[in-house]
Amino acid sequence: MSHFWGDQMLEPLREVSKDFRSLDNRNAFWVAEVLAKNNSSRCNELALDLYTRDAMTPKLVGAISLAAHGKLSKAEFQPIGALHRVLVSEEYLFRTDSTGRKSYADTAPIELTLIAAKYAQSTDSVPDIVALIEKRPLPYGVHAQAADALGAIGDRRAAVVLEEAMRAQDFYALPNAFRALVALSSERAIPLAIDRISPEIKNKNSGFVVRELEAVTGKNFGYDQVRWREWWASHEKSN
Repeated sequence: MSHFWGDQMLEPLREVSKDFRSLDNRNAFWVAEVLAKNNSSRCNELALDLYTRDAMTPKLVGAISLAAHGKLSKAEFQPIGALHRVLVSEEYLFRTDSTGRKSYADTAPIELTLIAAKYAQSTDSVPDIVALIEKRPLPYGVHAQAADALGAIGDRRAAVVLEEAMRAQDFYALPNAFRALVALSSERAIPLAIDRISPEIKNKNSGFVVRELEAVTGKNFGYDQVRWREWWASHEKSN
């Protein structure tokens, strides 16, 4: 719809979001994607306006749109940059209550920042994103967006860390990490995905790794790990 309506969507979005002040951790992702897909002068002006605001959510929505259109400064993911500070700050991952108990914070800001890094294909952000993959456990969305960003950026430094994540029992963003490894041409992508197939991941987000396997291999063994392993052994022998 964003392609079809183009700039005509901007004013209704502005109106319903009260000049983008009512963005929250749900609709911000959708608005960001709409703006990212509309590369017009009016959209770029809006993106710059949002990015220069003080409120974090509109700022990050603007950053995603600018990154998608090649207009976000590379410095934003370097040590002096605002987006770098989001990626490395614990406050966007955890909060501590009055008793000292730690729990997950609203991770929307860090997930939006990871989407901006993905669109910007920022190699400067890779070490910070790798550090998030290595930090476990974390909310599924953080690891999923981190893996997607690493796959899109295409930096081979990420392959080893993603392979380790696929082996970790406290890492659940399996379909995203698998897609990233495929994008990075990792020879370990398929066997690592097969190793994580089990009845326990069925009907969970992790279970979508089976769909990704089927798309890449053209095989359809569902959650039957034995058949997957037999096929892979035969495939390796024939190659």
